[in-house]
Amino acid sequence: MKPIIEVIGAVIERDKHILCALRSPTMSLGLNWEFPGWKLKDHESPKEAWLREIKELKCDMKVNTMVESTTKESDSNIICLSTYRAKIVSGTPRL
Repeated sequence: MKPIIEVIGAVIERDKHILCALRSPTMSLGLNWEFPGWKLKDHESPKEAWLREIKELKCDMKVNTMVESTTKESDSNIICLSTYRAKIVSGTPRL
């Protein structure tokens, strides 16, 4: 049985702009644009993952509604991606 990887994605808005990142050319799917996203840790809820990752971005955000939930199967695993809309309320995201 293939492992199931649960991931949350973030459509983060600020002043009519959307935050996205260009993947490194050395990564899988290199040079593709993507929204920020995080794997859920064992027994972690999407809300708990959001709170954990927002702290790392060093800004305040308000998480809104779910945009979409999709599942994609590859040769090695199954990825369940739930994407949420969020808005930066203060600060600037930093890695």
